[in-house]
Amino acid sequence: MYARLPVDQAQDYEKLKDALLKRYMMTEEGYKQRFYGSKPEVGEAPMQFINRIGSYLVRWIELANIEKTFDGILALIVREQYLATCSKPLELFLRERAITNLDELSKLAELYRS
Repeated sequence: MYARLPVDQAQDYEKLKDALLKRYMMTEEGYKQRFYGSKPEVGEAPMQFINRIGSYLVRWIELANIEKTFDGILALIVREQYLATCSKPLELFLRERAITNLDELSKLAELYRS
């Protein structure tokens, strides 16, 4: 990763860190995928698996920058379910804006469809 970045970006810690995190899927999207896509590993005890997916969920919530309340987590899950069901162009449009508020999400979706 370091060798592939332009020299000025490779020397900037934050830019290098961001590039490495994206490369290894250590992002909000990556942890969401790990949470939903995980299966128990061979020899993994049920409690170990539960703890592992629980840690994926916690990290996903942290990276999503939502309120760590019932309403915040509800909004995250409802947002993701909505985005999973809408058209790909609309999903991309909404994801680019990193919206966490459901009212704002629905307003932008309506504007996009108009």
